[in-house]
Amino acid sequence: MTTPSAWITTWQTLAVAGVSTKSYPPLSLTNVRLPAVFPVNWSVNRVLSGGDDIAIGGCAADDYAVEYAVTMYLPTEAVSQSNQETNYTALGAIVDAFKASLDAVDVVAAIEYTLDVGATVEVAGSLYWGVIAEIKGRNE
Repeated sequence: MTTPSAWITTWQTLAVAGVSTKSYPPLSLTNVRLPAVFPVNWSVNRVLSGGDDIAIGGCAADDYAVEYAVTMYLPTEAVSQSNQETNYTALGAIVDAFKASLDAVDVVAAIEYTLDVGATVEVAGSLYWGVIAEIKGRNE
């Protein structure tokens, strides 16, 4: 079973080919090589693992699972650069590399994720083309 610190450390150190990794949301991307990837927020939830089959009040310690979630931003270039077509096209290779890294994560038994590609990512009040990833994992 993983721990909360192992969960967030996984995302703070996630290696994605051709992308720089930041361990926290930067205050600015002025001095950061783009594209970059970093965790924005994360959560840990204790939930019933048996669903409706377990009567409330009669739960043993092993009737619970721990669910983890993290939101990752992967900004590629400032929207103000007006290179929409170039940036949109470049996202294909970036998403391939990001997906390969996500598929290799083994901090929990399995993860699921949604990648919002072509999203605008806000960092320090500036908008960037990029990807927003919503990632969930569960220990049972």
